[in-house]
Amino acid sequence: MRNKQTSIYMRLTRLLLMAACISAVFFALLDLVEGHVISLYLRNSDYIGQKRQEQLESLQDYITDHKLYSENIYELRGWLKTQPAVALQIFMDGELIYDSYFQEADGSWEVGSDENSRSEHLSTVELGDGEAAVFLRGFYVYHFYTYAFIVEIILSSGVFVLIVLAGIQKTIRYIRRLQSEIEILEGGDLDYSITVSGRDELASLAAGLDAMRVSLKEQMEEDAKLTAAYRKLVTEVSHDLRTPLTSLMIYTEILRQGDMEDKEQLENYIDKIHRKAHQIKILSDHIFEYSLVSGREEVELEEAEDMGLIFYDSLSEMAAYLEQQGYGVTRRLQWNGCRIRINQEYISRILDNITSNILKYARQDAPVQIGTVKAEEEEAAGIYFENRIEKDVDDRESTKIGIQSVEKMMQKMGGYCQVEKEEELFKITLWFPAVREE
Repeated sequence: MRNKQTSIYMRLTRLLLMAACISAVFFALLDLVEGHVISLYLRNSDYIGQKRQEQLESLQDYITDHKLYSENIYELRGWLKTQPAVALQIFMDGELIYDSYFQEADGSWEVGSDENSRSEHLSTVELGDGEAAVFLRGFYVYHFYTYAFIVEIILSSGVFVLIVLAGIQKTIRYIRRLQSEIEILEGGDLDYSITVSGRDELASLAAGLDAMRVSLKEQMEEDAKLTAAYRKLVTEVSHDLRTPLTSLMIYTEILRQGDMEDKEQLENYIDKIHRKAHQIKILSDHIFEYSLVSGREEVELEEAEDMGLIFYDSLSEMAAYLEQQGYGVTRRLQWNGCRIRINQEYISRILDNITSNILKYARQDAPVQIGTVKAEEEEAAGIYFENRIEKDVDDRESTKIGIQSVEKMMQKMGGYCQVEKEEELFKITLWFPAVREE
């Protein structure tokens, strides 16, 4: 895109040079044609003879009006000033008495053979003291060539301007097209693609504008998805909070009325209130955790380390805790030296979430399985947790916000979360990208 050979500056320079060359050739041809036309006109007309005769008559009138003699002939300077581009020599009795190049002449100059060579241009005028021979020659057609030169300059300049305008017309049309397309984008239509044409600076600008359009469109779509997700989350959380809160209000109303038959029934209601309050607390913790994870733009990952070293202690503690709670745990762990990068804070939260879900949903009569899995191309490694689900979970937390938090945290670490559910079987797998040895 930024190649100097295709830049606007280079193209404009080449265009100006080409226009200048063509205009110069046109000027030379036009000058040749006009010169030929003027020469042809002069040959076919008596224009020069007429102009010469008019000047001779004007000279005679001036001599007569100013009463010029051979002694004061130098006063012809006044007449010469009114006659541009004129050569004048006056002879009397074979002697040069006046030359317009020298203004005056002494009587020692002889005409000699030069007078004979100019005989075809000689005329006579009457001075106060006699007749004199006059050699008069003027450039009578200089204005023809002056006007012709002006016309040549104007036409050549016009050719130059037309060539330049024709050369930049394509660029101007492209600029106008970009302007109209930008106005379309300003109207909110981000699906309209900017036209990228050529390899110059304008094409680079158009490509940048189109990339900005795509980025802005993706950002707006992502914002729309996040807005929809938050609305859905609020709706689900509101629904999930309503059930335990309603039950909590019913139980507290019963306690307030004091309609218990015995102490055992009172303790039963207090225990139910405690469970509902605990359920609400867990749900609120998940909401806070989800908001916290979603709000972070980036997460700092630790240095790559062996997967077994990272998870061995954490999974051992998790298995021991589940066994204390009455769950059987089956371990199927084969680390194979795979190296991954993680954020330890996120890993602790993920394992806490999974443990909490197992305690709330898993059946105690079926073992919880914890194992490792590896992708076929060895580009990712994972840990899975599998358990059987209790049939009756109507009175428990039903929102998926805990799983959503796990998915968010895995995405922040560059991995992903895979959830599988079939009838009573629930399985969640945490996939981490493998780090290859350099």
